[in-house]
Amino acid sequence: MRKLAILTVLLVSAVAFAYTPAYPCTYCHTPWLKLDGNVKSAPIHKINLLEGAHAGLYCSNCHDPQDPIRLINGAIVVPRELASPEQMMQYNTLCATCHPRTYADYLIGAHGNTTFTCEGGKAYFVYGYKGSPYWYHDCPEYTNLQTVPGKPCTFCHNPHDPVKMAASIMPPPSDRPKPYPQDAILNSLFFLMALATVLSVVAYIKK
Repeated sequence: MRKLAILTVLLVSAVAFAYTPAYPCTYCHTPWLKLDGNVKSAPIHKINLLEGAHAGLYCSNCHDPQDPIRLINGAIVVPRELASPEQMMQYNTLCATCHPRTYADYLIGAHGNTTFTCEGGKAYFVYGYKGSPYWYHDCPEYTNLQTVPGKPCTFCHNPHDPVKMAASIMPPPSDRPKPYPQDAILNSLFFLMALATVLSVVAYIKK
């Protein structure tokens, strides 16, 4: 009975590991699959570094070869639709390693555009004139504003081919493997947790 309880707990852990509310990048980018960044193309992401403005680079020039979801400057890759302004701004210092002059212009507003921040304010992602996306800052008081770059580099530049306009880093839906049915996994998880609890109690009583 005790072995059965332990087996059930292990099964619950496996199901819990499989459950994730976000798109599961980690289903492929896991240590045991050994997907490193020492390549020039990633067909599932529609990336080809054999051509374009970044031709000649390897994925590992920007991504951690042992953990491609992490960039070499420490930032975590987050889909554009889910990333916060702060997360996207973290990518800029990576661009600056190869483009220091452009980055210096960017910081003073000579490259790109500027916006302002305020203490205690909130930023909202909105679409403005002709569908141009930007972050709108809602401030409790519009005083002591600080001028900062308005958009991260990846808002205007596709990091995998900077000459082109930015696009989502995610593969097209038709190329994605279908995520597991999350509701079914979550319901199974609750059931197995309850079963593991009952079996553990029974095993303890019969001890």
